Amino acid sequence: MGRWLRVLTLLIVLIQIVLSFLSYHEDLEVIVPFNLEISFVLNIFLVLFFIFQFILRWKNFSLLKNINGYAVSSKGWSKIVTNEIMPFIIYLPFILLLVFYFANEILLTVILSLVIIEGIFYVLFGKKKFKIIINESAVISFTNQHEVLKWANIAKVTFSSSGTLILKHNGRKVFIEDLAYEDSNLIRSEIKRLSIEKHILLQEIA
Repeated sequence: MGRWLRVLTLLIVLIQIVLSFLSYHEDLEVIVPFNLEISFVLNIFLVLFFIFQFILRWKNFSLLKNINGYAVSSKGWSKIVTNEIMPFIIYLPFILLLVFYFANEILLTVILSLVIIEGIFYVLFGKKKFKIIINESAVISFTNQHEVLKWANIAKVTFSSSGTLILKHNGRKVFIEDLAYEDSNLIRSEIKRLSIEKHILLQEIA
């Protein structure tokens, strides 16, 4: 869910960039019907997405932060930070454009600023808390993008020299990189043990 919210937020921001560009460059003579109305509706969606993601992420944070698991490594945390701030590369320049050229777009400026601030605080607070949790019910990746892999939904587990690939019944694949977590050997061992216990197909490749 969190992944889709991030994608939808980015998509709406890109649409807003196009609308703002066309609105500013009237000389292009490209008229978008109901431009202001469309922009307003998109802003409402952004507000709703932000609120929903905020509640979802911080609720999960409070639930999972004290549960025992295998902590992310320094490399793993660096990847989390990179993943979190990548959309900001688009958001920050757009915020500056809004401030200097579209002073009336206060709501959009505030929303994007809140998205950035929340993202930064989340990865900072999570630095010592992010982990992978493995129990009898699921494999839970607790990072900036939560992933819950219930054993009942897992079709196959493949171990390679660089990590563990989990294939779900719906065809979706999730890769757990060894270098992203501390105690990667223990993670492999626990996943293997539970996979055998749950009668899940195992494969090991060089």
